[in-house]
Amino acid sequence: HAMPVGPDAEAAPDGADADTPPPDFEGRVAPFGICKVAGNIAYDSANKILCFSMRSGETKRKVTTKTNVGTPDFLASVFILLARAAEDGASFEEVTMLRDQYRKQSLQELEAIIEKQDAAEKPAAKFSPGALAIVGKKYEIWELPKAKKPTAKEKPPAPPAFDTPWEPHYVDAPIHCPAHWKIQWDATNSYLHFSPNGDSKVKFGMQPARLNGVMDEALRILRLCWWRFNDGHDKDDITEFRNELVERWQADHDVGKERLQPKWTQDDAKEQKDAAYARACWWGHEEGLKQSGMDPAAAKAATEKA
Repeated sequence: HAMPVGPDAEAAPDGADADTPPPDFEGRVAPFGICKVAGNIAYDSANKILCFSMRSGETKRKVTTKTNVGTPDFLASVFILLARAAEDGASFEEVTMLRDQYRKQSLQELEAIIEKQDAAEKPAAKFSPGALAIVGKKYEIWELPKAKKPTAKEKPPAPPAFDTPWEPHYVDAPIHCPAHWKIQWDATNSYLHFSPNGDSKVKFGMQPARLNGVMDEALRILRLCWWRFNDGHDKDDITEFRNELVERWQADHDVGKERLQPKWTQDDAKEQKDAAYARACWWGHEEGLKQSGMDPAAAKAATEKA
């Protein structure tokens, strides 16, 4: 129980409970803070002691007591009083003498509780599980926030199989076409490329400089080329197709040396590939929900939540 000390204990206003701490300047009741890490009163969970530091001359000394010498409420009250006494100017010797008196009283109280208990219930009088046992309904423990491990995001399922045949009317590859994450960026040579049909010895690509550095357009053209390779089209036909798309773009724009988009870094390329892969995965997830009979709006909501 919180036992007020000093002048405030005798000057409680009419109708006020002498055990209630005074309100703070906003009118809220200020709780006693038993600080596990950074406050005046600490709980050493390794050694199972309550403690606080106080000045004794030019040095700091620690007042401690084992937590198995009394009930949580009583020990919490005692250390609040001891800490207040130290703040009010009591010497280290006076504080420890007061602690010893209360410790004797606490042991007597604990023995009385144990005598009333049956043998099977005796462990209930033990100070356990530690600092949090102090709280009860009367006290509040302030702890520094513990660093939380980042919550791992749910990994998306693999993207759905891609078997859509290429047709001349397509202006870009579908969202789940692997071309979106298969195209590589060679930052040293400013060259976008991919390996047709997974043959690492062959590279097919282009320099975005042919499009004034417009990466979006260069990627779109190469995605369509990847798609045609995937369908088994002839390399010469695909090369001619690529050049036609480039010339068509150049005819519609003022082609010069000025770069219209910032040059990519390797990090930019990785970010683009990762994002494209994730989009394909979650698109496939949503489509799978629809195919299982889920309402399209519900499938979209479930995918967004995931």
